[in-house]
Amino acid sequence: PLILVVASYYAPEHIRYDPMLTVRRLVAALKAQHGERYSYMVVSAGSAKDAKNEIKEHGLDGVNVISIGIADKVERLNDYQSVRITKAFQKILDYTRPALIHFHHLDTLSASVVEVAQANDLPYLITMYDGWWLTGVDASEQCPADRAKAAINPFSVLAQPAAANARLERVRYLITAIAGAAGVYVASEYQQRWLTANGVESRCIPEGVMPMTADSENQSTDNDGNSIVIGYAGNLRKDRGAAGLRTAVSAELSNIRFLDIDFNRIRGQERRHRIQGHSLITLPVWSDDSGLRAFLSRVDMLFIPADSDGCSDFIARQAIAMGCRVIAPHSGAFRASVCGTDQGWLYAPERALPLAEIVREFQTDSIRPADPDSPDQPVWSALRQAETYAECYQDILGPARAKNL
Repeated sequence: PLILVVASYYAPEHIRYDPMLTVRRLVAALKAQHGERYSYMVVSAGSAKDAKNEIKEHGLDGVNVISIGIADKVERLNDYQSVRITKAFQKILDYTRPALIHFHHLDTLSASVVEVAQANDLPYLITMYDGWWLTGVDASEQCPADRAKAAINPFSVLAQPAAANARLERVRYLITAIAGAAGVYVASEYQQRWLTANGVESRCIPEGVMPMTADSENQSTDNDGNSIVIGYAGNLRKDRGAAGLRTAVSAELSNIRFLDIDFNRIRGQERRHRIQGHSLITLPVWSDDSGLRAFLSRVDMLFIPADSDGCSDFIARQAIAMGCRVIAPHSGAFRASVCGTDQGWLYAPERALPLAEIVREFQTDSIRPADPDSPDQPVWSALRQAETYAECYQDILGPARAKNL
């Protein structure tokens, strides 16, 4: 039977690292471990260059990927419905005839694809990574900590009746999609508590971390033996979330260098800058595990901004597994990722960042990389994530259908 994996972001059409690579990594692991039991295909949004509604097919990692040309956001109905996507996805289902659909990020494709699955009486799973399904806000894991226990109040905008009505319509539509799922999954316990507070039962299956070792060749690129290299998951010079880090950088920190990422550029040369007198190298965004490994190999510690849409707790856990120290916001899923280790610091975004203190502590301590495949390691590995989802597929399809290729 065919498992159809649906995600808005997928290589090579998109360079949003975290949403794209986590699903790509899962599909590759599923195919490698359970390719004899199931076959897999991916449906994603096409690039901005594709004609609207154009359906294209290509191969990646030995898996067929079908992309749908999408309209600009302003042409979609409040970002969760699209008549045109409905028609295109129906054509894809007629062509692929899947036994099960696994939905991931849908903020570009819209939840209309779920409505099509329901109309075709196909079982489906939903994995949620952020608050898009219930609030329209990306990355609920980065909301203040108390949001984990807080229920959404659709009447909080009653001062604007039109906005309140639109929110109610959105929630009503998406709750119908969620209610019809054979299973709802989340990537962190924080998100699970947040959904429970809003009446949605879910199971937590964290995004899998790959066992990676630092690349010694890349390690020597930026570190002269005396400097500490701080990686930033975004654009350090422009990102709003980098304000605290920029403010914390002072002349007394003469032994630090910075490395950051341009999420809008997938190719090209490194670009060199200066930030408050310190060296800053900007790299194109990585599109696969080798690129992530190369980036993390070049940094001693990774700084994660509180409002980045390109980096989630998954990146924090991957960095920790490679032996990097992590400076993460004291909110959402980041707390669980960092608190269980001795490899990081949590900061309050509303307070001054004690960067000098963090650097001094780093200089007097040492750590070793964690092995995510070790039975003593609490971090979920990509292997464990794939095995868990394969069990979910079999629970829905049953052993008889699973063996009937």
